[in-house]
Order: sequence, then structure tokens, then C-alpha cells
Amino acid sequence: YPKALLSFSIILKERVEFFDQVAIGNSVNIILTNENEINILFNEIELQRMIDNSISNAIKYSYQNTNILIELSKTDTNIIFQITNYGDTIINIDKLFSKYYRENEYRGGFGLGLGIIENICTNNNIKIDVQSKDNKSLFKYIWG
Repeated sequence: YPKALLSFSIILKERVEFFDQVAIGNSVNIILTNENEINILFNEIELQRMIDNSISNAIKYSYQNTNILIELSKTDTNIIFQITNYGDTIINIDKLFSKYYRENEYRGGFGLGLGIIENICTNNNIKIDVQSKDNKSLFKYIWG
């Protein structure tokens, strides 16, 4: 996929706006924190796919009347995109990115979204860090 210099900040803001009504329909609130303008050399379709699959999963697996926290930040060496949601604690983090794996069969979907994200991350040397404890899950993607 061809890469271009993209505004990660603007694309993320647009995708959050796109999913806002879906979140409201599921009684979930999305809160976006973005430090500054963050640009990235990346493929736009892949970036949008990562963002969309991450947000849609967070909405799908969140308890009603909770917040989804989306943060985009930059350090001297890394760009960090992370999503925190409140729902059932993830039991099998090591299986989470396997094709067709779904932790909760009742929430819909086909178990493909995280596999797509993992593939994009692998192909672009992006580190994935997933933590889940006490009904709080954090998905962190680290460039750099």
C-alpha cells in the first residue's frame, strides 16, 4: 500500500465523529484526547481501518453508560494511539487477534477486525499492547 504524510489527528477526529452516533445509540460516550497535531507517514486506508475496527470493537464491547477514552500522543520516539473501554475483562488476550476468535459470541461480528489490525501492525512494525483488568481494557498501538 502506498504511504503518504497524513494528519493522524484529523483522520482520528473524523472517524470519532463518524462513530459518535453509533456510540450514542449504544449508550456509550466517546472522549477523544489529542495533544497536538500529529502527522504520520502511513497508508490512509490502513490507518482508517485500524481506527475504525478499534472504535467499533470498543463500542461493541463496552457496558452501557460508560466512556470510551481515545488518546493520541507523541513522545520523542513514538506515536501512541490507545483506546480504553469498560466492559467484560478479556480472558484470552493471547487469542484475541486470531482470525474468527470472539471472546463474546453474543456481541456480533465475525472475529475479523482485530486480525486485520494485527496484520497492519505487523506489516508496519507497530507494537500492540493489550491490557484488561477489572472490567477495563486498554488497546495501545505504538509506532516508533
